Amino acid sequence: MNTIRPGWLLLPMASLHCRPRQARLICASALVGFCLFGLTQGLKFSLKGLSRGGGHFSPLDALTTLVVSLGLLTMLFLTSTAISQSVRNDIGDLAILKALGFSSSRIIFSVFLEAALPGLLGAVLGLCLSHPTAVYLLHLLSRGHVLPSPHIGLGQLGLALALTTLILLAGVLLPALRIIRMNVATALSGQP
Repeated sequence: MNTIRPGWLLLPMASLHCRPRQARLICASALVGFCLFGLTQGLKFSLKGLSRGGGHFSPLDALTTLVVSLGLLTMLFLTSTAISQSVRNDIGDLAILKALGFSSSRIIFSVFLEAALPGLLGAVLGLCLSHPTAVYLLHLLSRGHVLPSPHIGLGQLGLALALTTLILLAGVLLPALRIIRMNVATALSGQP
């Protein structure tokens, strides 16, 4: 019995198989970015418990915001570079898809899914690694003092997944413009 795969998932899966280097780069950048995100959120929660009455610890808030922002900007840069390189390398294949009748939006969605699969995997792995790392760092920092256990709530997890989606959408923006403006005849002839 033949099974039919959904067409919207077939192209990204095939392209990930052909370009594991870009997929690993996207996954690794998401892993590091969201490990930093979870680590700083967990440490901020634990260290806020040390301040009187669980009040605000504003220098720590500023520092964690800076670290998380730099990590996420690095993830955006690496992801957009990998996606742009992927589109640039496969412009002929994308032109063939356009010549076969695929719409620009469907090709862009395929490129987005190609980045989203390893990006979300890296984000989930990074968040999973952040808790044990935060516990270890708190153990090193405590030196015999009892510190509250780090905690990452559902709000932070939802924020992390929303940030991942926004970063991936921003990374696909420039390649999407290139796909929309692509002249099929020029792309098929191999001219830049």
